[in-house]
Amino acid sequence: MLNNKKHSLIDIFLIVACFIASGLLAIYMGQDANWDLRNYHFYNAYSFLNNRLTYDLAPAHMNSFLNPLLDMPFYLLVTVLPPIFVGFFIGGVQGLSIWLIYKIVYYILSDIDISGKKIHLISIAAGVTGFYSAANLSEIGTTFYDNIVSLFVLGALLIIVSSLQNSKAREIYISNKSIIASGLILGCATGLKLTVAIYSLSFIFAFLFIDTSWRVRIRNAIMSCLAMSIGFIVTMGYWMTVLWKNFKSPLFPYYN
Repeated sequence: MLNNKKHSLIDIFLIVACFIASGLLAIYMGQDANWDLRNYHFYNAYSFLNNRLTYDLAPAHMNSFLNPLLDMPFYLLVTVLPPIFVGFFIGGVQGLSIWLIYKIVYYILSDIDISGKKIHLISIAAGVTGFYSAANLSEIGTTFYDNIVSLFVLGALLIIVSSLQNSKAREIYISNKSIIASGLILGCATGLKLTVAIYSLSFIFAFLFIDTSWRVRIRNAIMSCLAMSIGFIVTMGYWMTVLWKNFKSPLFPYYN
């Protein structure tokens, strides 16, 4: 019990530290003024809340018809808070990827015969290394959202890895709750940003390569797919209905 309490305290400390450090880094890097923000990230949320979909003539071109749900938090924050606070908050959230990677690597290394301190150090190093990739650093504090939806992908992976680590005996086993929870998270992320679909599809196929019976593999893949479908409907269902009602295409103007 004491060991679990110690791990919980470490997790809380790392989450807070990652949030603050990444938030301060976002402030240091300066205010976000990227082209996508100027073009549609602010406008799409404004358009949705003010019912301008069929009034304005695609001011952001094809991007005018993307799901506005992902842009809503930023729009609401920036209308009530100074930019520096908004940048800190967005950067802080993006910094949580360090903790997620740390936990994934920690669970993977838990079965290896090395000391607990080394496991923590290697896991933290992995999280920091991932955070300091060029693509991630260039988007800290910005509204590109690649390193926002990536939190969903890493979170889903963490759920599966932790379930594998907690398996009894030597047989590989993933609980139904873990499969459903990870699928829902990935489905929601795909609905928010359609490019996440490449990770969701990979996730489904990955279940087919886990060393267990084919019956279990196929069942897990189908269960994950169904959970993702539900998650996708939660975040994208309403917007697809709006697009269908106005343009007779649930993914307008794509795939026409």
